[in-house]
Amino acid sequence: MKEKESHTYIGFVLIIAFGVIVYGVLKLNWHMYEIGAIFFIVAFVSGLIDRMSLDDITNEFIKGAQSVLLAALVVGMARGILIIVESGGIIDTVILGFFWH
Repeated sequence: MKEKESHTYIGFVLIIAFGVIVYGVLKLNWHMYEIGAIFFIVAFVSGLIDRMSLDDITNEFIKGAQSVLLAALVVGMARGILIIVESGGIIDTVILGFFWH
């Protein structure tokens, strides 16, 4: 299969995936887990369409995950801090402390 032809098929897979995601969110009450699973499936199918080996698909997935790891850790830490200050009932005090001089 020519490179341009495989890119066309991958584009169709992505368009179909977005349609499935929109339907899932609107009609089936999907959330982040389901949407993430769809993108994982799209990545796997795209690798197969591009005739990549399973090892190559896995290596490319790992490289992509490494590029967003730092951002995911920052978001996770921020969410953890928010949960702690909300559970401790000190979020209002902290916010007031930032703006009260």
